[in-house]
Order: sequence, then structure tokens, then C-alpha cells
Amino acid sequence: MEEPNNNKKEKDCRDKKNWTSVGTLIIINIPLFIDVSHNNLYGEISLKWGQCPQLKTLGLAGNNLTGSIPPKIAKATKIQELDLSSNRLFGLIPKEFGRLTSLVKLMLNGNQLSGHIPSDLGSLSGLEYLDLSTNKLNELIPTIVETCSDYTT
Repeated sequence: MEEPNNNKKEKDCRDKKNWTSVGTLIIINIPLFIDVSHNNLYGEISLKWGQCPQLKTLGLAGNNLTGSIPPKIAKATKIQELDLSSNRLFGLIPKEFGRLTSLVKLMLNGNQLSGHIPSDLGSLSGLEYLDLSTNKLNELIPTIVETCSDYTT
């Protein structure tokens, strides 16, 4: 359950009293690169990852994470690589991911995501690698694919 904001400044993930856990991993000091892929982590993805403004890589692949992807991750605007693949995540791909303008690699494959691919992903001009395979996505492929012709090989 999310804490009420009460007009307070968002909590800084470097503050020890704001430490949180992902499964059984306790986050003590947030570096630029975090990869805890292919462990046996379980539970939902914490909303607090979005409170880590300097985070550049977050790898949570190959665990037993469930629930939906929290849109608040998009508040960590310096993320360049986000790998949430091979979990048991469901629901929609957050349209807020379109605000991750530093994103180069987005891997959401191997989950149970459904719905459509948000057209907001089309604003990610630096995105080089996008893997949405092995999900339950439907509807038409959005215009982000049409912009692929703008890239040189």
C-alpha cells in the first residue's frame, strides 16, 4: 500500500530509513547499476524504485516477481536499461515508460503482460533494443514501429 504524500518531498532512496526490500534483498545503498536477475526473488516490484533518480540499470529478470509493473518506475528518469523479463508480471505496459528518455534497452519479454503496446514508447528516440516477446499483448502494433525506417543500419 502506498504512503500518502501529504505535500512532503519524495523520499530519497539513499536515506537509510527509506530502505526497502525486493523479495529478500535489502537495498542499502543505491548504486547506478543493480542487477539481481536469476535469483529466487518473489513478490511485487516496489514502488520505491522510482525514487532512485541516479539509477541507470535495473535488472530483475528471471525471478518470481508478480503483479503489475508500477508506473512510478518511470520517475527514475536516468534509467538506460530496464530488464523485467522472465517473471510472472501481468497487466499493462505503463504508458509512463514513454518518459524514460534515457532508455536504451527495455526487456519485458517472458511475462503475462496484456493489452496494447503504448504509443508513448514512440517518444523514446534513443531506444535501441525492445523485447516484448512471449506476453499476451494484443491489438495493432502502434506507430512506434513505423519510425524504425528513420534509423540507419
